[in-house]
Amino acid sequence: MADDFQTFEDRMKMNASHLIQKSAHDSISTISEVASRNLKRFADGSWAAAKVTVNTGLKAGSEALDVINRYTKDVYDIGGYGNGDLTADAGSAIVGNSAMMLRNGFRIANTPVVWAEKGIAHGLYNNKRIKKHQNKGKAILDANPNAKGRHYYEILSGTDKKEAIRYKDRLAWNRYADNGIHGFSEKKQAITAKFSAGRAERMQARKAGLLAHTDRKSTFHPVKSTVRMVGNQSRKAVTKTIQGSDPNDITNKTVLQFYNLTREPAKKVVKTGVKAGWQVVFHPVKSAKWVVSLPFKPVQWVKSGLHMIASLLSSIAGFIASLPVVMSMAAVIVPIVVTVIAVVTVISAVLNFNAYAVPVSEVSTVSYAANAFIYEAKKRNWQDEAIIGVLAYILQEGAGMGTFSYENYQYIQGPSNALSDKTLDNEKWIEWLGKVSTKNDYYELYYKNNTTRWASIGLGLIQDSDVWNSPATPDVKEAANATRLIEYAEGKDKPWQDPETQMSWIFDVRLNEAKGDADWSTVDPTKDSRSAEEWCRRMTASIGYPGWSWQTNDASGHMAAHVNKITAATNYFNNYTGFSYWNIMNANLGDGPDYSNMQAWVLANPYAQHGLWGQCTWFAWGMFYQIYGFSPGFTGNGNQCVGQLVSAHPDKFMQSDTPAAGAVFSGVGANHVGIVLSVDGDEVTIIDGNYDGATNASFEEAKSDFRINTYPISQLHSMYGGVTFAVPKGGVSTK
Repeated sequence: MADDFQTFEDRMKMNASHLIQKSAHDSISTISEVASRNLKRFADGSWAAAKVTVNTGLKAGSEALDVINRYTKDVYDIGGYGNGDLTADAGSAIVGNSAMMLRNGFRIANTPVVWAEKGIAHGLYNNKRIKKHQNKGKAILDANPNAKGRHYYEILSGTDKKEAIRYKDRLAWNRYADNGIHGFSEKKQAITAKFSAGRAERMQARKAGLLAHTDRKSTFHPVKSTVRMVGNQSRKAVTKTIQGSDPNDITNKTVLQFYNLTREPAKKVVKTGVKAGWQVVFHPVKSAKWVVSLPFKPVQWVKSGLHMIASLLSSIAGFIASLPVVMSMAAVIVPIVVTVIAVVTVISAVLNFNAYAVPVSEVSTVSYAANAFIYEAKKRNWQDEAIIGVLAYILQEGAGMGTFSYENYQYIQGPSNALSDKTLDNEKWIEWLGKVSTKNDYYELYYKNNTTRWASIGLGLIQDSDVWNSPATPDVKEAANATRLIEYAEGKDKPWQDPETQMSWIFDVRLNEAKGDADWSTVDPTKDSRSAEEWCRRMTASIGYPGWSWQTNDASGHMAAHVNKITAATNYFNNYTGFSYWNIMNANLGDGPDYSNMQAWVLANPYAQHGLWGQCTWFAWGMFYQIYGFSPGFTGNGNQCVGQLVSAHPDKFMQSDTPAAGAVFSGVGANHVGIVLSVDGDEVTIIDGNYDGATNASFEEAKSDFRINTYPISQLHSMYGGVTFAVPKGGVSTK
């Protein structure tokens, strides 16, 4: 018995030994996890950087060949009417045409390569083969429970990371638990099984990579190339005809300058005419309405026509007069401008500036998302009915909170323990998705009577979901698309709710993956003419319910609910007038004018001229540009500015009788315009110019002629005989 007795000192030594062993064990596990994660990030980043470098190099090479062809002699340039060197001109022509042949040769060679890659993607990695390996992988994992649901570093270290305590790259006490995988042979067997079971995922990744690679390759388009060549050669032929036998003749030079100045506007007129003809033929009702409305706008048409003629004549005169000065300055300014652009581009890329100065939550509305989707689909040349049908699916899935939507947000609290949660921390959403309590909330609310599913949690516009079948295996997912969306956004350093990121996710990831589903792989939204209902059904079957056919009519009414959104989608499409993502560069409405911003107040400002310095329009235009970083688009009198601003930027501003920070206001009964700085209840603070009621002689004299005043809204209306506002749709951060 004496041998079994331990002194206090012996017990302390033993406890200390155990503590040291536990700390060492947890440290090794943490190092294994962090090393594994960072090695993967390094590998992914290196591969992405290599692909970007190669693609950029190829594109730069193509553009260089294009430039060589553009600025070398053509066949009919050789000799220059007796004024040129035959040998030099002929050599230049040979170099230029050889460059174009080389570029087209590369693009022609790309065509069979693209076909071959698509053949490999759809042949070697066909869905039947992938499904076979998925089943085989499932059987391997079922036979090797040590590999199921574990990371490689967990197998190697012999420990599992506990879900209840989740830190990022930090050592935490009791973070790891022994998983019983010990010994070299046991670890080797588990790692081999995990690798073998993941073959289907690797095949899918290779297939997606091949298809994405074919989309980026530049192939030769005979029709586009011919149209471009005919246009270029026609322009050069007309130029030669105008120059005649004496290119230096002053008359020939003047006519050529006029031709160059009017060529692009003329092309636009012709293009508009062709488009109008197309509308008349294929959209007769819409065209008839437009024609009937013309007699009711005579003053507007006359004013627009006179304004266009005056602007054209003024531009011609100004261009001819300033040409010698511009040419002499260009040699000095162009290199500086190019250098500045390059530096700003590099800094922006390195620091990853956020394009939003307005909060993401304020541009996550359903309307903003719908217009963003239409913009992206049109950019990809989708058919109209395809846009409407897929948008109907999005409106049913992401309605309510737009890009912030998560499943049952009205009833279930998010990561910050709030309903309709707008937390932007991606890591918190990952933690929230993994909590057993979160899954139980969804089970109690939505899946309690569903014997095949424990929980399903969808995020975003198309409600990409993580799905769990049983509470007995809380870490085993049937699908993990919600987590993938968050990780995709994290890779772009954006919150998953960011609208532009979700558009990229839908078009570049999810719709590419849908090509593996029969309901989507057999159609092409850029070419196939199908009804909006069929496109909506195909989207629902391929993305929302992959086990369905697009012709399914389920008893629960899910398919019908999506189809019923076609009317709303059609309204968004018919009312679409253009879109661009918000890009307000940290506007601070409280600082007043910054006259060092020469672009806002002098260089780009159309009112910065003799006779208009110090006018309210000059001041409002400059303040708007200073706040938003782009032209407001108004050039008329103060009482016209709101209407012209809304017409120029319908995606960003709307006309309203209610003021808001960042809005432009115009007098109704008085010719005046200004900017709203803030609104506090019934009081509005404005900034406007021209208080001396006179036109100033210079920029320096005009600088002091402005005021910041606060009025009751009723008094503002009284002062200007009524007021109307152009209100920013997304709101503005006033810091």
